[in-house]
Amino acid sequence: MEPCDADYDTDGSIDVGDVVLQAQVWRARENVPGSGYDPMFDPIRDGVIRVQDLQWVAQYVGVDCSGP
Repeated sequence: MEPCDADYDTDGSIDVGDVVLQAQVWRARENVPGSGYDPMFDPIRDGVIRVQDLQWVAQYVGVDCSGP
């Protein structure tokens, strides 16, 4: 996935808002095989994306999508 494809709230940057939106999608289909659940956003590796996971991810997320 290109970084800007993850700009779910289309504000021009990848930030915690995008992480939260994506996590809500994943949470809805968390236990479905082939659901696209991404362990990258589950640093605690318990199979569930929780608030503390989002806070951890948000520290490392920050991509400018405005481009040249």
